[in-house]
Amino acid sequence: MAGDQLARHLVAVTGGAGARGGRGAHDVPDICGSNCNIVALNGWRRCCLLCDGGLMKRLLNGWLLMACAGLAMAHGPHAAHEHGVAELRVAIAGAEVEISFETPLDNLVGFEHEPRNDRQRKALQEALEAVGAFERLFGLPAAAGCAMVDVAVEAPFGSQDHHGHAHGHAGVSAVYTLKCATPAALDVLQVKVFDVFSRTRQIRAERLSPRGQTAVTLRSKQADLPL
Repeated sequence: MAGDQLARHLVAVTGGAGARGGRGAHDVPDICGSNCNIVALNGWRRCCLLCDGGLMKRLLNGWLLMACAGLAMAHGPHAAHEHGVAELRVAIAGAEVEISFETPLDNLVGFEHEPRNDRQRKALQEALEAVGAFERLFGLPAAAGCAMVDVAVEAPFGSQDHHGHAHGHAGVSAVYTLKCATPAALDVLQVKVFDVFSRTRQIRAERLSPRGQTAVTLRSKQADLPL
């Protein structure tokens, strides 16, 4: 199924659910028109379209396009916040790799409230620095020749959500975008999260690549994700 056909199929699946920023799912095919050659997933709320070599992110209000090249399914909202459990999603399209990592803050620092002392502030700062350093948490085959294009980390207790997590759950998410010189060499993603953040018991991982789609649960003794 061609990319523009997949995009139209996505519209049928989601029923035109509105996207953040006032643009509805009905206009997804218009982002790149017939230039789209693949549709990939990244997270429960994000659809990625590879258009003219660029990965275009579209938020779809809790819908997930589960399959590429022939089979698409929509799913409900994001899984519940669960301590000890993180989520990892990998989408490979051509030379581009996009990796999404989401985790409760408790997995990183042992608390989810705003830091109350210098020790907690230091722990949070160090944890966010680790999340922002791709090579601390993950590894790709050297033969693939991958270079980082962009890293985006979202964390609580910033200036805009200072009060938003005072009495509730808090989490951290990161999206890493890489470009690889030899994508055919991308056969495994090394996951080092368990070594860095020992409170993490398992990672629910999803992978979508030219080799197909998989969903597995990673643990410290079986941490690598086949690509």
